[in-house]
Amino acid sequence: MGPGGARSGPHSEGGEWTELHLTFPVDKAYPEGWQAYLNGSGEGARFQVERMRLYEGAYASGDAPDGAATEAPGRNLFTNVNFEAGLASWYFNHGPEQFNLRRTFGRTSFAVSRLLGNLGVASSTPLLERFGEPVGASGGPSVVRNGDFRTDADSDGLADEWEFSANPKGASCTREALTGPGGGWAQLISVSPVAAGGKQPEIMIAQHDLPIQGGQWYRLSLRSRAEGLTTKEVSWAVQNTANWQALFDYQNFAPKSDWHTNSFLVQAKGTAAKGTKFQIWFNGTGKLWLSDVRLEPIQDPTAGRWLDGLYLTRPTEWDDPYRFFGW
Repeated sequence: MGPGGARSGPHSEGGEWTELHLTFPVDKAYPEGWQAYLNGSGEGARFQVERMRLYEGAYASGDAPDGAATEAPGRNLFTNVNFEAGLASWYFNHGPEQFNLRRTFGRTSFAVSRLLGNLGVASSTPLLERFGEPVGASGGPSVVRNGDFRTDADSDGLADEWEFSANPKGASCTREALTGPGGGWAQLISVSPVAAGGKQPEIMIAQHDLPIQGGQWYRLSLRSRAEGLTTKEVSWAVQNTANWQALFDYQNFAPKSDWHTNSFLVQAKGTAAKGTKFQIWFNGTGKLWLSDVRLEPIQDPTAGRWLDGLYLTRPTEWDDPYRFFGW
């Protein structure tokens, strides 16, 4: 058991000191050594620290008689606990954010851009262009075929390339033309309580043989809406039918009463050029509309410019505000 404690107080004179402490277990040895640190945040924050302690045993207040023993050399793992020797055995650093500088050149850049704009000077903004493309830009066409349900060659009400199953029987799956801007088609799945026969129906719409590449990131997007749907969630997955292993972590969405776009960023856990089964399923009754189903490879959303923050380069000293703009 390793308690640690310190006294802290405001920078201004006359403020009250407060003893802060933490008790924690150490589950295993760490041969590389431990690093203890005190971290503070908040622009303009100022505070004082003294009587740093890190020792083994039950917590004892530093102001109590038994607490004084914990400050003895050999028991207290910290040295120079009151900083009489300055920062000897300690080090101090601050984060790279540089809030004041960032705010200064950020506001200066805004003012310069607005001034030149008022003067009629056209400009390009590399910063905006950098973030003009959404995260996970598409790396290829959708691997889902006829995902807009546009074609139905045999006019059976189910779009080509898709299959529909219901257990028990009695549910229906029909195409429905969409009205409004853009038009298009939706697949309407209807399950009545009478058709379910008092049982919890299992409903699925699926497509076979989607080529999936292991390690590749994909974006699944689809539009949906529901009426009277008794299930809280609709699920989707891509299974490798050779071993019935999921190629993606199972994902769920909750359809709303109005049209809503659902989007998921997922990474494939395995490769299967064929023998796959893309499934959208739910257990319940009611009506569910699906439209614009796409599963497209995308760039890795966890790498690249999205880890760099909101600036082309991170400022470490006064920076030229014109750097973000070109005229």
